[in-house]
Amino acid sequence: MQVSQKCTNDFHGLIDEQELDWSRKRTLPDFQVRNDDKGGGVIVFWHVAKTGGTTVRKQCASLPGVDYAMLLTPEDYKAGSLMIADRLTPSWNTELDAFNHSRSHTLFVELHGMHSLTVLEMESRLRHWRDLSQKHGTPLFVFTLLREPTEYSLSFFNFFHDQKLEGGPTQLELQRASFNRQCRTLAAYPTHNKRVCALLYRKLHQLFDWVGTTERLTEETLPLLQHLLRFKPAQQRFAAESSFLGPSTAKHNFLLPSSDKRNKYNVAVPDINTLERDALTQETVRVLGEKTCLDRGLWERAQQDYTLDMWDDIIDGRPSSEDTGYEGL
Repeated sequence: MQVSQKCTNDFHGLIDEQELDWSRKRTLPDFQVRNDDKGGGVIVFWHVAKTGGTTVRKQCASLPGVDYAMLLTPEDYKAGSLMIADRLTPSWNTELDAFNHSRSHTLFVELHGMHSLTVLEMESRLRHWRDLSQKHGTPLFVFTLLREPTEYSLSFFNFFHDQKLEGGPTQLELQRASFNRQCRTLAAYPTHNKRVCALLYRKLHQLFDWVGTTERLTEETLPLLQHLLRFKPAQQRFAAESSFLGPSTAKHNFLLPSSDKRNKYNVAVPDINTLERDALTQETVRVLGEKTCLDRGLWERAQQDYTLDMWDDIIDGRPSSEDTGYEGL
């Protein structure tokens, strides 16, 4: 069932297209460790809940040569910001940073939480990290994921809805609970209008290296991370599909798929008492389309402006790993 494309609060007209076109072609940072130990670098993942971030975390956080940290609340951000800045700054001690992490490791930081600071609130810190990266030649990669708004609203509602309510979830409750949540989470609370979302998108383009989508997670974002982390010390980085099943999954490293394997992974645990997309009425789909129009604008622009061919070191439409000596990552 298709969502109406008639958006009355569309923000595309507020975006400077020349600014986006001018900065489209970019070069991926090099996370290969050099003699000066600057290659470890930092990857910052801005995790919007229910966009596939748990899959990204489980794929990357336990990789050999990766130090993982999660920032959940505004209180976490002070120490986390210092940790990121320290890793991006050369030190007299090339072995360890101030937080006892190896500088040859890549620091993977996940900013996640329903009440975390927004991109607009974190702009000064993001610019500071970028300045440190450019000044000292330490690699930095900042990214996030967006999801098709109807699917996002449904997934968010199914996950956070009180499943114990008598009669289970209803489509009316879904309609009432849905709004431009992705824009609000990334931009501002409680304000989320088309000017705020247009400003958000400009900031994403200025401060982030990549804005992927849940729908193309396996085809784009995971291979991109695969390319960035290809120098980590692991000969075999593909987890068999069976390792994602059952209670023993915590014992496994959730590793990135090789470039010739396009299985779509979802590590979230399904709930049997949920609403399904195919069961939504036309009225519900219409209401969701109207109430999530700004999110749809963000999602559509991300698909248009962030593609793998935006990077200079792309071969055959995807990051090349031919120089790594590994089969995939």
